[in-house]
This record gives sequence, structure tokens and C-alpha cells, in this order.
Amino acid sequence: MLELAKCNLKFSGHKLDYDRWEAMGNYGWSYRDVLPYFKKSEDFREESQPEDSTFHSKGGPLAVEKAGFHSPLAELFLNASRKAGLAVNGDFCGSDQLMGVGLRHQATLDGVRVSSANAFLPDASERPNLTVILESTVQRILFGGAKENIARGVLVKTGGRLVRIFARREVILSAGAVASPQLLMLSGIGPRDHLEVSGDFLKTFLVFDRAPPTESWNSGTSGPARGQ
Repeated sequence: MLELAKCNLKFSGHKLDYDRWEAMGNYGWSYRDVLPYFKKSEDFREESQPEDSTFHSKGGPLAVEKAGFHSPLAELFLNASRKAGLAVNGDFCGSDQLMGVGLRHQATLDGVRVSSANAFLPDASERPNLTVILESTVQRILFGGAKENIARGVLVKTGGRLVRIFARREVILSAGAVASPQLLMLSGIGPRDHLEVSGDFLKTFLVFDRAPPTESWNSGTSGPARGQ
């Protein structure tokens, strides 16, 4: 889910991105694989449309609805877009995730913001396999194994000290669109030009050359479209 400027705009990500990840060898990450989990997690509170059952579901922990209040400027913008010939899109998590203009869905319940914490933690807080550590910051990912290229745990700053926490099975990185790549680079994984700036401070585990900066998806193609 994408949250923008604390408005909690709901967007599951473009299906072509997921399909591209699967094509790169990340099996189980195609759009058809992840869609059931998006549906399971949400409580879609709009009046059902014919295609809603394909992309949305009710009864999950995360409330999804349209905003109850819209600025008059929003209506003026929509009217101007229609007159300019742009299509109206009522659901950017539906069949067309890229084209058109419209009012976005958001993760709110009767207009009150619903965060990931208050949507999912109440039901999961009593699980024996869940420990929540507050006021703590992950400093970097810890690697190990025969080739030292397997994530084994994390280095965490908590209570004024550094603590190493190791995983028994796997490390899942889910820190958002900004903090996730930042943490990867602090751990020695990332674009060559970024890591080379750090000099000897980082031990690098995976270095790659970046794609052109204007690489983007075109909804009418099956792969990335590069521009100048």
C-alpha cells in the first residue's frame, strides 16, 4: 500500500511491476500471485461495481473508501480534464491502474486515518511469534553464510546501544519507498555511484549500474520504455 503525505492514498502498485519482478526470477511475485493478499487485507467500503470482486474484497482489517470531503478545486480539475478529453478513472487499483483522472481511494474509516499499525496489530499482538520493539532504528542488514551474501539479521539501535538481532528463517525488509533503499545502501547493496561515494566505510555485497533515470512503464507495452 502506498501512503502519500499522510493522506493514506491507497494504491497497490502497478501490475506490470509485479510481473516484471517475476520475469526476473522472483517467482510468486507476479500480479496474479499478490492480488489475493491485497484483497484479503482490505475492507472495501464503496458500493460494489461489476468488476470490484476482481480487484477488491470486504471484511479485511484495512478500511478503504473514497474521501467524504472533496475540495471544490478537485471538481474543477475533473471537469477540466473531461473537457480536455481525458478519461475518468474511478478506481486506480482496478483494471486500468495508470490512465485517466479521478478521485483516489484512501485507507480511512469514516474519514479517520487507518495506519498499518492500527489496522493489523490489534489482531496480531497476542501472537507468540510477534515482538514489537519501539523507539528503535535498524542501522544495517547483517550478512553471513559461506559466501557472506545471505541476510542473517539486522543491527538495531535501541535504548542507546547497538544490538544484533539474528533471524532463524529470513529477513524481510519493509521500510517504505524511501527507507528501504536507504537501508540497503547502508548495508552495501545499491547503485555503484552511490556506494563509491562512501569510500571504505561500507563493505559492499551487491553493486549494480543503474538503468537510465527516465525508465518508466508504458501501459501499452510488455516491458520498460526508456526515454531521454
